[in-house]
Amino acid sequence: MTLGSRPAPPAHNHTSRAYFEHATAPRINTDAVLVTALRAEYPNLHLTVVPHTSIDLFGYARAGNAGLAAIDSEKDRLTWRRFISPATRLDGDTGDLGTELKFGKFLLDWHNTEYIVHIADCRDGSSAYPSLVNQYVLSPSVATTNVLLLEAGKWTSTLHAEIWVFDGGYWQKSRELYESIVKASWDDVILDPAMKKSLQADVKNFFASRETYAKLKVPWKRGIIYYGPPGNGKTISVKATMNLLYKRSPPIPTLY
Repeated sequence: MTLGSRPAPPAHNHTSRAYFEHATAPRINTDAVLVTALRAEYPNLHLTVVPHTSIDLFGYARAGNAGLAAIDSEKDRLTWRRFISPATRLDGDTGDLGTELKFGKFLLDWHNTEYIVHIADCRDGSSAYPSLVNQYVLSPSVATTNVLLLEAGKWTSTLHAEIWVFDGGYWQKSRELYESIVKASWDDVILDPAMKKSLQADVKNFFASRETYAKLKVPWKRGIIYYGPPGNGKTISVKATMNLLYKRSPPIPTLY
C-alpha cells in the first residue's frame, strides 16, 4: 500500500468523507475540493467562502453577537491537542492544554436566521506558512449572508479593549497588554519634569499636525527612539504614551 492509496477514515456525511479522502491522498487544492463537495451536498443553499483572517465568525459569535453550536459528530471532526505555554511563570502557572480545530461543522444563528458553517484548515503542502483557514457559509439568501459578513468583518477589524501585539510569529490581539496600558500614567514615569513635558508635547503636536504635513507635501511620519540602561523608564514611557493616544478623541490604536 502506497502513501497515496491509504484508505480514508469512515465519515458520516458527504463533505466530511470528501475532506478526509482528499487529505489522505495527493493534494492539489483543498479549498476547491470542499467547495465542490458542499455544492453537491447542499444544492439548494448559497455557498460563500470566507477567509478566517479577514472575518472571524467564531470569535464574533463567542463575543455574544450570534449563537453557535457544533452539529457534526466527533468522527466527522478533526482537532489537534496542543500544549500552551504560560504567559508568565511568576504566579506558578505551568501551562495548559488547548484544542485547535482543523475541520468541523457548525450552526450559526444570527438575527433569527440560521447558517451552516464549515471551518477547515485548507493549507496544502508541508510548509507551516502561510496558514489558511476558511469558513464555508451556507444559507438560502445571499443578501443576508452579506449583511452578516459585513457586521462580523467590522467586528473582526476593531479592537475590543485589546492591543495588537506581535507574538509567536504573528499579530494577535491582547487584552492583558491593554489592561496594563490603561494603568500606565506619565505621573508614574520618573524623569526630569521638563523632559516628560517635552515627550508628551512632541507626540500630541505630531498627531495635531497632519494638515501641516499635507500642506508641506511631506510624509506624515515621526520617529522617537528611547535608549538607555534597563530601568531608566523606557517601557513605562512607551506604555504611558500609548495610554495618552487611547484617550484622544477619536482614540488612536497602537501596536506593540
